Amino acid sequence: MNNLVRAKSGAWTDAKSVEAATMLTNWVDKGYLTPDANGISRDDALAAFMAGKAAFTITGTWQLQTVTEGLGADAGFLALGPNGSTTPVTTGGEGLAWAMTSATKHPDVAAAYIDFVTNAKASQVLVDTGNLPTVPPADWAPAKGTLAADVASEWKRVNASSGLVPYLDYSTPTFYDTLTAAVQELTAGKATPQQFATTLQTDYAAFTGR
Repeated sequence: MNNLVRAKSGAWTDAKSVEAATMLTNWVDKGYLTPDANGISRDDALAAFMAGKAAFTITGTWQLQTVTEGLGADAGFLALGPNGSTTPVTTGGEGLAWAMTSATKHPDVAAAYIDFVTNAKASQVLVDTGNLPTVPPADWAPAKGTLAADVASEWKRVNASSGLVPYLDYSTPTFYDTLTAAVQELTAGKATPQQFATTLQTDYAAFTGR
């Protein structure tokens, strides 16, 4: 996935991508996805999960505080892994990519702000408000049996196995819209797994030349 998103090797029409799309359509056919899922907002989907109307919800750690308040000890968290693997792989972004232009007239002010939002105190504030900083405090040890403890454990497992890969929409400037629409067509039965893969590859090839 690292090589594919960074346009080093692979294609969205490779066998593994088509296999993954096929598995998703199988989940739809078996009723694993909420009916009419494409018409449900993220907030409504999360609310349904916390109301006990779904066994799982696939989302990010930014929902840690919300789910903790809604379900408490009844919620758990895990990072998914490839078929047959014992180590997790997950897409993600380590916060915002803070930077300053070389043309800035106030580099000291820009540097001070970047330090302010990324230093150890900022990480502690994120932890205190139910969020996951890129570099958690060294003594971060959430109470056992909590959702925060699950997140901490999985974050360490992902990092230990170098299992963090880029968001798929990093592939091209328009890939988020392309991927979102393609997944909706796939899960609605309006596109086959091969057609889904071809749609992604067309956008990818137009930008990368591969």
